[in-house]
Amino acid sequence: MLFSDITILDEQFCMKKHQYVLTEGALIKSISQVPPQDYTGEVYSGKNKLLVTGLYNLHTHAAMTLLRGYGEGLPLQRWLTERVFPFEDHMTDEDAYWGALLGFSEMLRCGTVSASDMYLFPDGVARAAVDSGIKLNLAAPGGRKRILAYHGAADGRLRCDANLHSEYTTTEEEAREEVELAKEYHLGYQVHLSETKLEHEECKVRHQGMTPAQYLASLGVFDVPVTAAHCVWLDQEDIRLFAERGATIVHCPQSNLKLGSGIAPIARYLEAGISVGIGTDGTSSNNNLDLLEEMQDASLLMKGSTGDPALGTAAEILHMATAAGAKAQQREHCGCLKAGNRADLMVVDMDTPAFTPFLDAGNSLLYAANSRDVVLTMVDGKVVFRDGVFLTVDMQRVLWECRQRFARITAGL
Repeated sequence: MLFSDITILDEQFCMKKHQYVLTEGALIKSISQVPPQDYTGEVYSGKNKLLVTGLYNLHTHAAMTLLRGYGEGLPLQRWLTERVFPFEDHMTDEDAYWGALLGFSEMLRCGTVSASDMYLFPDGVARAAVDSGIKLNLAAPGGRKRILAYHGAADGRLRCDANLHSEYTTTEEEAREEVELAKEYHLGYQVHLSETKLEHEECKVRHQGMTPAQYLASLGVFDVPVTAAHCVWLDQEDIRLFAERGATIVHCPQSNLKLGSGIAPIARYLEAGISVGIGTDGTSSNNNLDLLEEMQDASLLMKGSTGDPALGTAAEILHMATAAGAKAQQREHCGCLKAGNRADLMVVDMDTPAFTPFLDAGNSLLYAANSRDVVLTMVDGKVVFRDGVFLTVDMQRVLWECRQRFARITAGL
């Protein structure tokens, strides 16, 4: 496909007008100011359109679309024990497949091309990722068998990560076993960490004053590439640990705000040199998977919590949602708009109120646009969403399945 005469945000997130972006197979073949010679394929008109590298949702539970709006008004521990865990006890792998298919479709609708997912039913989630066309880093409970089945599947769209739900739900032995898997297969390691003050402080009581980060480090977890979700309550020693070990923090602002967990001090983490990505968490604690909303909240919270309006620039937040995500997922040649990289792209309609008047593409995208402005999403050179149409799934079937399954599960509670 040739994106013709289109505005882009380049690899430094600088706006460039009247560009010609050519994809070939799974890759971006060229980006130039003149159209390629002798091109005979599909031409996509770039008039009043913005082309951006696709977004990375670095922490989510896609199948929890089935729990959207279920468990409102509760803090994390009560939300888990009173609502989420009882619901999940009645779920099947097939339920998770349809819930995840809905979740991944919603992400693609919002310009997200890749996700890091942690959930109880990895087989259903993996199948949904393959069918939807999204890239996925699958936290794969069950160990070696699932790693061999899924790591590198779907032409590399699927990758596996070792995982630990959290310090408070798993044992020392389980944490060490996942470290060994990560080392053996060169995997990343997903974990929830210091999401609430209660979690953070109770860990110190259980483990001789060690915080969740310090405790997991003592088990070797930080010897492998860690992607840690939330990290709202890190102390100074934790921050030093993350910076020294090159671990990634995933900022989930809407979920943390909705559950009353707090506001992660992202400006401090960035100042310390820590790589930070952005995630939505699941739809039961959000309640949508719109990463553009999440990006805006991340920027505004940085400004509001510090009193410094210069923080959280469009380039900084876009880096968190793209290149930082690709790095955390260990995906080479991904995460920025550059010839030779994977053709993972998002097109936004600028012929809208949100872009009128039009001054700067990055700031308009961050502060004014939302997922309704996304008109095309491409993953590995394949268009998966275009002009309101999902090209890889039967959305009416997905909606029907999810409604029926929610009704069945809740009837049994």
